[in-house]
Amino acid sequence: MRDKNGTNMGIVTNAGGPVGMAADALGRWGAEPGVLAPETLRQLEEILPRHWSGSNPIDTLGDASPERYLQVVRLTTA
Repeated sequence: MRDKNGTNMGIVTNAGGPVGMAADALGRWGAEPGVLAPETLRQLEEILPRHWSGSNPIDTLGDASPERYLQVVRLTTA
């Protein structure tokens, strides 16, 4: 999920530590994680457990199967 200027960056992870590291790295470059579209949020609600963060960075949570992780990556890069 990146716009033509490369500024709408999505971060997908399965743990909180990498979320912080990725967000910090973006901040060093003067960037922020992109805003998720309402339709993307709706679809993520169908895939992820109800206690996910609800925003970008997207934490698929520690119990994420490879299939769940792949679904989220495909959804956010479409």
